[in-house]
Amino acid sequence: MGKKTALLVVLTSVVVVGLFTTSQAFIASNIHMCPHSLANDTQDAFGLSNRSAYVQLGQTHRIPCLPYSQREGESPFIVWYKLNESTNIGEKGKERLVSYNRKEIPGKHGPRYSLAYDFGLLIKDVEESDGGKYMCEVIWRDTEYIKQEETINIQVIGHTFPHGSEAVGEESPPSRLEQGRRHTLQCGCASQTPDTWDSVVYWSMGEGITTDTQIIGARFSDGTTLQIQHGADYSIGSDTSLTINSLNDLQDTQRFWCHVFQSNGTLRRCSTDVQILQDQNSSFVPIASSKEFYLSEGHPQVLPCRSWTPGDVMCEVRWIHEPSQRVVFSYNLSTDTVEADSDYDLASDFGLLIKSVNHIHGGRYTCNILDGLGNTLLKGAIDTYVIGKPVVSDVCAPLPSPLPQKSAFNISRLESPKEAVRALLI
Repeated sequence: MGKKTALLVVLTSVVVVGLFTTSQAFIASNIHMCPHSLANDTQDAFGLSNRSAYVQLGQTHRIPCLPYSQREGESPFIVWYKLNESTNIGEKGKERLVSYNRKEIPGKHGPRYSLAYDFGLLIKDVEESDGGKYMCEVIWRDTEYIKQEETINIQVIGHTFPHGSEAVGEESPPSRLEQGRRHTLQCGCASQTPDTWDSVVYWSMGEGITTDTQIIGARFSDGTTLQIQHGADYSIGSDTSLTINSLNDLQDTQRFWCHVFQSNGTLRRCSTDVQILQDQNSSFVPIASSKEFYLSEGHPQVLPCRSWTPGDVMCEVRWIHEPSQRVVFSYNLSTDTVEADSDYDLASDFGLLIKSVNHIHGGRYTCNILDGLGNTLLKGAIDTYVIGKPVVSDVCAPLPSPLPQKSAFNISRLESPKEAVRALLI
């Protein structure tokens, strides 16, 4: 009698319990900030060169008072003006925003304009109309009367970069991106920039030679990151690289641009072309019914994060295995910090990749979406049930009746009576 082998496919079923919120609804905006620390939400104007600098729409920025330098034992009189571009500098061509005469004196615009510790101008929630020329006037009069004033031109960055506005660096080799995975693109300009740690980096996408490019994110020198127009689909690392967390809205071919504002005011950009390949990891995707997923033991499988959809903003994702109360994977998009159990990794769209499924991976998982303050905003729960592995027989004799063999083995390992009944009927 020939050799007989009893085989039973080992499966994990996943039941989606649901999505529930733990705080106020997390509403995506075009520009969302993830602070690197809780202490400071103010950024210096950047790219300062030839009395011109940049600020970001929607953020709070400090514009330096160029003529000011501290003088021991003396208190200056400071006035900040917004200049009317249609007239020359004169009393009718400037508007007082805020001043200082031993105490701060606000202008008619109130708290939107205030003074920084070094008498720089703080602009809260920058608007497009904040672009233009500003003048800082400094008057010393304790020992002698000295009046100094300098202007600075401010450009507001919104949602696009104008084409051809920067020096173009060397183009990076094309990249091929596989569906189902997260991918990282390196910023070729960073290798040409000795002070990358002190630079401000933007990433955008588009043709960029004859047309403007669409900004997708930024990272400031203190580690604060911005998600612009596409939420957490993209994140920028501390090494200026771009991580593509979701390929959902990308074309089959796409050009990405890295823009680097160096501390000396130099602005450089470089591009990378990418091609999206067809999904090569279909085996990672569980077979699913309307309510359940089935994951094969011994194979890599992905649990979807049901609390996040492409385009949503967030600052951190945290996967928790509830039975063991362990955080099996966490990724902070601002600090670029990853903490992970060796059995797990992060897949596209913030899904949880189980590298090789086995029975210890059973139980409830939650995908937690956090804001920049560490508060859980959304939490999606998934229950997993692991079906046991059968014994393979190589004895050349009739096997026992398969029904009692399967039921005795599987029922002892199942966590759900429903699954036990299904196993008996297989």
